[in-house]
Amino acid sequence: MSNPPDVGDQANLARYRKGALNWLAANLESFDVRDGLGNESQIKPLTELTILMACLLRTGLESLGGPARTILAWLVDVANSAPVRDQPVRTNNQLVLRAGMCAVVAVATGNRDIGHECAVQRALDAGLLDQSERHPHHVMIERMMLDLGGFRHGLPSYAELVGNSMAGRRPDALYQHTRSAYELTHDVMFGTALGNAGLEGMSAIDRNELGCVIGDLVVRYGRSGHWDLVGEFVMCWDFLELVPDDVYARAWRLLGLAQDSDGSVPGVRVDRDDGSEAEAPDKRFGSRYHTTLVVALAATASLRRVEPVSESCPILAPGPVKAPDGADLDTQWLIGLVDRVHESRKVTVGIEVLVGLTLVEARHPGKTNVDTVISGLRDCIVDVSQLRAVPAALTLLAHSICLRQGSEIPALSVFVGLITSIVTQPAPDEETELLWFDKRLLTAALGLSAMPAQPSVHALWAVLHDTAPEAMGSLVPLALACGGYGTRRPALLSSADQMGVRTLEAIAVEALWRSDLINGCGLIRAAHALSPLRHSRRKAISDFLDAQRLPDGGFGFVDYRAVTRSMGTDLDVELDLRLPTSLAVWWTLAEINGDFRLMGSPSNSGVGGIRR
Repeated sequence: MSNPPDVGDQANLARYRKGALNWLAANLESFDVRDGLGNESQIKPLTELTILMACLLRTGLESLGGPARTILAWLVDVANSAPVRDQPVRTNNQLVLRAGMCAVVAVATGNRDIGHECAVQRALDAGLLDQSERHPHHVMIERMMLDLGGFRHGLPSYAELVGNSMAGRRPDALYQHTRSAYELTHDVMFGTALGNAGLEGMSAIDRNELGCVIGDLVVRYGRSGHWDLVGEFVMCWDFLELVPDDVYARAWRLLGLAQDSDGSVPGVRVDRDDGSEAEAPDKRFGSRYHTTLVVALAATASLRRVEPVSESCPILAPGPVKAPDGADLDTQWLIGLVDRVHESRKVTVGIEVLVGLTLVEARHPGKTNVDTVISGLRDCIVDVSQLRAVPAALTLLAHSICLRQGSEIPALSVFVGLITSIVTQPAPDEETELLWFDKRLLTAALGLSAMPAQPSVHALWAVLHDTAPEAMGSLVPLALACGGYGTRRPALLSSADQMGVRTLEAIAVEALWRSDLINGCGLIRAAHALSPLRHSRRKAISDFLDAQRLPDGGFGFVDYRAVTRSMGTDLDVELDLRLPTSLAVWWTLAEINGDFRLMGSPSNSGVGGIRR
């Protein structure tokens, strides 16, 4: 690259970068978001740290010093933590962070992280990037990180993005203020992919003219002590390959003087003689981390004009992401559960696994072996007492599935008879009537009782709007009962009832948006049973749910730390939360994507359920 800084400046730049990296390495705990990954403002610092490391890695691991290696090892540890790995990608900011982590981890460890890669690619394939309007430089950042990770995407080229940005509209320093100045620096920084994409994106820009604007603004913000913008503008200077002059050199001298002995750089000038303008101790990280990152990046950009770029840099995309088959992941995870659970829970988990495999098989025929699980259950269930802890509906479903497969487990059959003798009695109250509905429906499908009367949809409409999110669990059984758990053909609905179903859909979507997958899926199934979802809605929900799959199969992200704090360490997250959530998702995907109905008659064809 032409016009590098002189030799004396190179030594200073290396010193500034080392000091900044030392401070960042000493303050890694302040970047940690494992307790709040869903908070958009909290992930910003971590994303920016990840971007810095992706940029530094381009010079090769062999050139990184101790603090950079410390940061890198910490980022790999964060990327491998359960709260980060298991978090579905739901926002653009999460997408950028996870894509960057994929690139950093791949170069740092020499191995691609398929779990992270699949989470990002599934979100892309589901259309996440089509769901929001962004400034061109935000799209540039997305493209840069997705390119670093080798992801498939349809984002515009850098040249097109720069042409639509302020940098492409001949900006003038006369009209720039602080906010627009940041927009301009970001247009240049990310329009060149932090120097990784060269000048291709700037092909339609008069770089000398833009360089004059940058020089004007470096002087302005240097005089006012706005070190954050000074750092970003000198970075732009190097990315545009402009000739270093006295303004450039003075900007670096000012940044060097602003850098404290600990290596940090304040965002704006700090008056050390006037305590009223000095930083409060608890605000120090927030007021310094970004500018310190900027100085490390800017020094790297300047030094790169003389440093070689590593042949193993992460900009060399590792190739298209090939996601493992979701049904295979789900099946392997389910089968593995049986071997891992304690003996006291083996029957309950075995039955849940049987139901889960049946649901996976309904959508992906040939992916599972239900008969093997039935054989294992037959060996495991030797006494009726072992079934007392199993939810009655699950016991009935398991018995029904066994019959469909031409098999029977004696103890299971006896226990089903006991359940039938209870639920065929008159219910003592309306609440019990509703709770027994699914059991009565299943016993009727087994030919052991009469078909129960379906609740009126008017009872559902009466409480629909007044059910708070925290009380959603009471709404779901009523909604499913009104839909007959999908076993009856929808009746011709009045316009008022159609509006009710539409509201039910909207509440279900709200629950899914809140990551309440169990209740959201239950309401979606109920709405679909009352009035089949339109094709576009079915596809959107299916894509969304598939994008929530965990790296090793199944569904149900949980912040593990928060759960153990609030619910105690006795809770088994995998069995008590993840497995029920997975069953809810598989059940919904099976029903809305075909005519499969789990709660049907064993005499009907179809693996594990009735196909209408």
